[in-house]
Amino acid sequence: MLELNVPDSSWSTNTVSLGNQLYTIDFVYNSRDERWRINIYLEDTPIFLGLKLMEQSGIIAKYRNPLFNHGELFVIRRENDGRPCTRDNLGFNKPYGLFYFSNEELEEG
Repeated sequence: MLELNVPDSSWSTNTVSLGNQLYTIDFVYNSRDERWRINIYLEDTPIFLGLKLMEQSGIIAKYRNPLFNHGELFVIRRENDGRPCTRDNLGFNKPYGLFYFSNEELEEG
């Protein structure tokens, strides 16, 4: 399990190693629906675009892509602040976190 850094700004880009691959992730906050969305790239190839970060459910499982078939991303609630996941409460030391689980970790339960 790996927690991904979610920026405090409403639009930013991070690079992270997941499943022995180096990915670029764009984090974009959509103020209309008050949700974070991510774009994931492998080198310059778009893998997923506009994925909505929803709490307590797999983010990429319903989209099959052989360039990202080694794990899953989840938004997990760390503490109950009574609010859904929004711009200011997702990230390190906040009520919600964005986590990567490898397929092996998911199989272990």
